[in-house]
Amino acid sequence: MRQPIGSTDVSASGGTVRLVGRRGDRWEAVGDAGLSEGDAVALLEPDRYATADEPAGAVPSAAEGAYVNLELPHVRVAGEQAGVFSRDLVLDIWVDAEHVGTEDIWLKDDDELAASVEQGRFTPAQAAAVRSLADHAAEGFIRDGAWPLDEDWANWTPSASMDAPVRLPADPATRPRGL
Repeated sequence: MRQPIGSTDVSASGGTVRLVGRRGDRWEAVGDAGLSEGDAVALLEPDRYATADEPAGAVPSAAEGAYVNLELPHVRVAGEQAGVFSRDLVLDIWVDAEHVGTEDIWLKDDDELAASVEQGRFTPAQAAAVRSLADHAAEGFIRDGAWPLDEDWANWTPSASMDAPVRLPADPATRPRGL
């Protein structure tokens, strides 16, 4: 029997998950509907270069579903402190593959995001921005089964041109604005 929207459970990694939608059906919004994707990312940008203190967890196989890790886009920075930076946004989404075409969509680690606010790792406004990005992800490609979560993905093969070596520029790192 399928669980109703709003049900909670324990994920394979031991975190708490909440059923927030079904593909092809509805999504229970978790963020501020008035916050655009760009505004949500901009609100989180100042803390992009903080070091991560959470180890990566085990991810179940694609046959079981799709794991959507919410994080800021990766940025390469040149100079004395060169590196590749991103920021994990704590909140994740799990798309359970059991019911093809109407997969259950689970919000993972919402309790950890709340704890991150209590610990001062995120402000309440930043946590709202993270939830808004989860809504954008659900609306943008999860709920309607758009690429890369569509059924055609199983048949995808790279073109022969993808096997060609990539030529790196002389200065491969770029400094983002403001740094």
